[in-house]
Amino acid sequence: ESGSVAASLHRGWINIKSVVTGKDETAILEECERGEDVAVNAYKEAMAENLPGAAGQLVSRQYDSVKEAHDRVKALRNAN
Repeated sequence: ESGSVAASLHRGWINIKSVVTGKDETAILEECERGEDVAVNAYKEAMAENLPGAAGQLVSRQYDSVKEAHDRVKALRNAN
């Protein structure tokens, strides 16, 4: 529940920041990376709970996808 609310607030913050900064790509990518950091850390915490069977496997696969998205955003930020 809190993840979806937090994600919505974060997306709203990015929209506001893009208007205020004149759509500065680096600032937007930095904020996106910060949001991805939060997601990566949340998945790390979930995996530390040693979830049983299929649930643990699912969280592990989702973590891999979230980490990949984080790394793509980071690469885009570094390219700016």
